Amino acid sequence: MAKGTSTGPRHRFSSCRSARMWPRTDLAAAACYPLDPADIGPGPLAEVLAHVGLGHRLQALARGETGTEGLSMGERQRLALARVFLHRPRWLVLDEATASLDSTAEAHLLSLLRRDLPETTILCVSHRKPVALDITGVWTPGTDIPQRRKSA
Repeated sequence: MAKGTSTGPRHRFSSCRSARMWPRTDLAAAACYPLDPADIGPGPLAEVLAHVGLGHRLQALARGETGTEGLSMGERQRLALARVFLHRPRWLVLDEATASLDSTAEAHLLSLLRRDLPETTILCVSHRKPVALDITGVWTPGTDIPQRRKSA
């Protein structure tokens, strides 16, 4: 394993996994993690939550309900993607990041990623071919060389 110090921007790299990787008690903190929600502000946070399809959770936030308990797996994945939109990483690893979403929701969110984060390089790990990503190469375990997509 490589050791060293990253000297790049704070949010140069991000990962988006299907497992819970955020504080369990506060929706705003989970979306902004590891930043403080006060550094993001309520406006941008609300905009991003609506952007990823969690707008219905905004009313709960307005009522002072801040918890993340009771989120479905799809909502957890949307929350992880909200964090990606807030942090705008240069490099992003999507590890089964949309596995609990239907194909329509997956296509919508992945197309938003490509549109809103055009400079982000995405490494997508998935059991199914993700829709709405401009895939330039596919590597299948057990093979030595990634298959490159041919130019049109």
